[in-house]
Amino acid sequence: MRVDYPQKNGSGEVTNASGQVELVADTPGSVMYLFMEKLTISVYKAATGGGGTVQVKETDGTVIWETDADTPKDFSLDWGSDGLLIGQDSGIQVITANASTAQASAWVGFKGHLSFQDKT
Repeated sequence: MRVDYPQKNGSGEVTNASGQVELVADTPGSVMYLFMEKLTISVYKAATGGGGTVQVKETDGTVIWETDADTPKDFSLDWGSDGLLIGQDSGIQVITANASTAQASAWVGFKGHLSFQDKT
């Protein structure tokens, strides 16, 4: 039987002027685990000068997803209702970086849930 878990949703935007955004704050001491069910990334303005990336990371630095950002593109990832384990006491942040001239602009949204146990 599936228990109804508290839902977590978030979205944010990174640009050349603001290269990092926190989608979910980390919660030190929390007994809840965060699971990501869906992730959507839209790089709507390409980085210039080459080497640009957009990263979705756990707040401890673990990369969840990374893409080059030298061309506009869209991604939609789906881990189903069980979700991808992000971890206990961990949040999610998005970073645009590494371009030689100007960083990319991207919008990121996610849907997930919290659980009292590690379901892996």
